[in-house]
Amino acid sequence: MMLPLLVFTDLDGTFLSEGGEDYQEALPGFKLLRRKRIPVVFLTGRTFPETEKFVRSLSPKSPFSVENGGALYFPQDLDLAGTEGLPLRGRYRKMVLSGGVEGCSEFLSEFSKEAGVEIFSFRDFSSQGLSEATGLPLAKAALAQEREFDLPFFPPSLPEPLLKEFLARVQREGLTLHRGARFWSLSRGCSKGLALETVRRLYIRKYDSMVPFTIALGDGDDDFSFLQIADYKVLIRREGYDSEGLASHLFGCRVSESLGAKGWSEEVHRFFELFKGW
Repeated sequence: MMLPLLVFTDLDGTFLSEGGEDYQEALPGFKLLRRKRIPVVFLTGRTFPETEKFVRSLSPKSPFSVENGGALYFPQDLDLAGTEGLPLRGRYRKMVLSGGVEGCSEFLSEFSKEAGVEIFSFRDFSSQGLSEATGLPLAKAALAQEREFDLPFFPPSLPEPLLKEFLARVQREGLTLHRGARFWSLSRGCSKGLALETVRRLYIRKYDSMVPFTIALGDGDDDFSFLQIADYKVLIRREGYDSEGLASHLFGCRVSESLGAKGWSEEVHRFFELFKGW
């Protein structure tokens, strides 16, 4: 008997085309997973309102995680022991996995003043200003500012000694730093790896103590925490990024041949070509 499968995937630059909302090239692989009734769990740095509508149209029966693992959301009609009694947000049960975003903005402000550099977070802009700075449409920029757990900011241009001081201060303050393709972010313990492990543990109970086989797909440093603990890991190639370099730190990690959503779909099909029993 084959083990049950769970697929965990990043969104931007992985399931979605880099810098956009287009997932058409990922659909062949996604439809294959849907035909096989394999849950697809999205792990994203986006906020709940940014993510919920998108996930509801594609994977309405699966959990998803927002703000780099800050919280998990479970559809109310998903029969998953261990989620009963969680607080509700819309049609979802909400499981908080990290501390709140409070203090992250203050930390950046204090470091900026002491170091004499400018570091701008999403909270430092109006919605219009963030839209102009990021290229996001105004309505999406407003949704991107609804942060509860993880605060994105524009990566500062720091000389090496100052960068080392910044990283040391982050650690001393007990904060978690994620370095994404376009933005960095600060949180109090957000982790996509913890989100994967939590979902896996809940599905073990659902599958009568059978440990599901996990497939993980991501595209960068901020996906490292969940890629490293998955059974089968794929780094989706990103233009201008040393994908092979990161993959060398992930035992057994594949790197896709194609970029973004196309690479995502190809790698899903490749898995089932390699493991024909599933």
